Amino acid sequence: MKVGIICVPSREADGTLFQELLSNKGIFADLLHVYGGWEKQISGWIESCTHFMVLPERTDFSASWFNYIAGFCNGSGRFLLIFSPDGLPPHFSGFPSVAEPGAALAHWLQEKEAWEKAEEIRGAKESLAAAGLFFHPEDLSRMAAAGEQETVELFMRAGMSADTRNRRGVPLLSLAVRGGHKHLVEYLLSIGCDIDAESGDRGNTALMDAAAEGEVEIAGILVRARAGLDVASRNGQTALILAVGQGNIGIASLLIQAGAAVDMRDSLGMSAYDYAKLFRHEELLALMEARGIREAREK
Repeated sequence: MKVGIICVPSREADGTLFQELLSNKGIFADLLHVYGGWEKQISGWIESCTHFMVLPERTDFSASWFNYIAGFCNGSGRFLLIFSPDGLPPHFSGFPSVAEPGAALAHWLQEKEAWEKAEEIRGAKESLAAAGLFFHPEDLSRMAAAGEQETVELFMRAGMSADTRNRRGVPLLSLAVRGGHKHLVEYLLSIGCDIDAESGDRGNTALMDAAAEGEVEIAGILVRARAGLDVASRNGQTALILAVGQGNIGIASLLIQAGAAVDMRDSLGMSAYDYAKLFRHEELLALMEARGIREAREK
């Protein structure tokens, strides 16, 4: 980002002040004084600036240099801020303007933040293209399923959502869980993905997928991140029912101790407790019964 500050001789002190203020905030600013022969000075310089600030006197709004800058910014889509304590003529009212140095500095700090974000997005998209990837949900989903965390982070910097889904409706978090990619799960949670989003193919949450896949460590991460323990799938199965049914004792124990309901029934009318009895998981039955006794005593 380079701010070109343009001022007439009578406003040189103001121009120098703004140059110093911006430089102190990490914004590169270059000052151009409009004297006679400004046309020769401005031709190459103006192309090197990404943003402009002009400090005109009231009479300069009809000057050729001012109209040249305004026309250049309009045509090139570059940002132009006018510092004018006396206000703007009606035909320049479409340009942003400020009347005080403090307001001008606040404006440039805001613009710097927006510029840096836009540059980050542009750079990330260029890096994706260089890697042969499209800025598209399917390419992102493929990287998430493969556990390519650095590439997933690149997609996020390029502006993709953490709740992106593939064509089957499976969220990134579920893809990471199914692939056993613990660090990617942690990253997606850290940037605010929907922890209880249900997949379009199975109707499962990420916790249900962890229970079904036997991903004990990932299940622990999701429980600590406050995933919904008793969310039910289309057929009424909870993460605990899935864990018991799959014989994933470690995950089932984790969920029981975390407070998952043991008596919720699925579409077959069976609860996690019923499945534990059916499959003779004595350890789980003991945990469930001990918790039930404890809860009864606490009431």
